[in-house]
Amino acid sequence: MVSTQSCIIAWNLGGSGVSVAPQGQADVLCCNVFGNELGEYSGEIVDPTGSDGNISLDPMFCGPVGSGEFHLSGNSPCTASSSDCGQIGAFGIGCGETSIGDTHWGSIKRLY
Repeated sequence: MVSTQSCIIAWNLGGSGVSVAPQGQADVLCCNVFGNELGEYSGEIVDPTGSDGNISLDPMFCGPVGSGEFHLSGNSPCTASSSDCGQIGAFGIGCGETSIGDTHWGSIKRLY
């Protein structure tokens, strides 16, 4: 069994966020899985979003998608003050609050 906890899996191109092979098992706890090209979960895993502290929300990194900047904005749903699990992800707050607008995957892909 594979276990992952307090991680952000976001903006994966060409694949899903979490995929489990047949007869495989995975525990996903307090993770944010969001915006992955082929979906958040695939294979032999039931989507755990909404249970065990798992969310699927824009992590609101300080830099744009693809920049390599993974610090969280002050209003990210992954900060210790926003999550019942404490901080989600490896890096804490690195910039002030950022605003976001509704968009769709095609408009994001056109940026690159």
